[in-house]
Amino acid sequence: WHIKNWNNQNLTIKDLTVMAIAIIIGSLTHYYYLVFLFILFIIYLIKWITQRSVNNVIKYLVTMIISGIVSLVIFPYSFVHMFMGYRGTGAFANLLNIEQMWNSFGKYLAILNNNGFNGTLAIIIAIAFIIAIYKILKDRKITLKFKNKEFWVMCIPTVIYFTIIALVSPYQELRYIMPVCPLLLVSVFYLLKVVLEGIFSIQNTYKILTAVFIVMLILPIIMPINFYYLYKDKKEIVSKIEQEHTIPCLYIFNKNQNRFLDDLYLFTILDTSYIMDVINFNETIINQAFQNVNLKEGLIVIINEGIEHDTYLKQLLEILKLEEYKHIQRMNACDIYRLK
Repeated sequence: WHIKNWNNQNLTIKDLTVMAIAIIIGSLTHYYYLVFLFILFIIYLIKWITQRSVNNVIKYLVTMIISGIVSLVIFPYSFVHMFMGYRGTGAFANLLNIEQMWNSFGKYLAILNNNGFNGTLAIIIAIAFIIAIYKILKDRKITLKFKNKEFWVMCIPTVIYFTIIALVSPYQELRYIMPVCPLLLVSVFYLLKVVLEGIFSIQNTYKILTAVFIVMLILPIIMPINFYYLYKDKKEIVSKIEQEHTIPCLYIFNKNQNRFLDDLYLFTILDTSYIMDVINFNETIINQAFQNVNLKEGLIVIINEGIEHDTYLKQLLEILKLEEYKHIQRMNACDIYRLK
């Protein structure tokens, strides 16, 4: 919408209606969308103010406010989650930790490189850098011609969004930058195209871009690349649980940790599982739950965050007359143990 209306000097009701619908739907998908929207909002506000387009400024502001109110009415908890939830407070806390911010930024670059560019981002940057140096040494200057002016409407908010999220996000996960990965891919390839056109013909430029893209496609086949959402690190534990699906399982959870659903898939594999709030953990309830359960092959215990694992595992050994426990694997929001 924003790219389409970049040169629109008179926003109509139809334009504003489409914009409002997009804002409401976007804000309900994930509140990080609002970061990107805010960047666009500032850019367009500055643009129309400098052009003295008062009508567009008023229409744009009113539509933004109405859309925001509607989205809050539909899902009021989004405000609390954004500013008072663990992600919001975590982001504000990172602003005070410079070292953590740079470590987070480096991790996000690695995530982007692997999942957005198939490990070729460094190659693309190296190609552009070498060509730029060559051009400067040869002509003492480098001229970049951007034929598509609307490119900056996409590129600038995308880069700012990525930088903000990479620096202050309390968690380093692909899902927070996934919406802008395609935009970053397009931006980098377009910038590389502009650099290449400073030396090569258009035909040769497209040949080089095609070659780079082919390398990007085949690189994961010949090199081990850790794609985040393939969950390769979870494959082994899923196979193990599938093989031991008859062994009973106890999930001890802390209701203050709300990521229980992250690891729900394991419970669809197991034949028998019990879920217990940690505040209800005591010998009487444990004995009642397992009095008719065969524990000859042991027990699988899953404990989520915010709980002293060793304390409860030792109590389980004593109550259920088992001998030892072993840590199996860390999951997204919990740890898996095997008791025998």
